[in-house]
Amino acid sequence: MKKILVFAVLTASLFAAGGFTGKGSASLISVKEALKLKDDTPVILEGKIKSQLKSEHYEFVDKNGDTIKIEIDDHIWQGIKVDENSLIRISGEVDKDFTETTIEVKSVELLK
Repeated sequence: MKKILVFAVLTASLFAAGGFTGKGSASLISVKEALKLKDDTPVILEGKIKSQLKSEHYEFVDKNGDTIKIEIDDHIWQGIKVDENSLIRISGEVDKDFTETTIEVKSVELLK
C-alpha cells in the first residue's frame, strides 16, 4: 500500500510540473518577433483582432501596434465570442510563404 501511495504522489508531481519548455516550445512573443521566425515555429501572442479579412482570416494587433495576418479555423473558436476590444492570447505556428508571414492559430483564449 505504501509503495502505491508513493508511486501515485510521484506520478502526480510529474504531471503537475507542466509541459516541455525547451527548444521548439512556444513562448509569449511580439508580432515583430514572430515575423522573424522560421516556418512552423510555435508561438504565443497576446493582442486583439483588428478586423476580419475574409472567412477564417483576420488582422491581429499586439500591444505595440504591430500587425500580422492570422488564420483561425471555425472549430478553434469553441464558442468564444470576441470583438475588436477583446484581449486574447493565441497559440499557433508561423506560416511563411514566398510573400508573407501569417500565424496558423491552434487555440484562442479570451483574457478580457
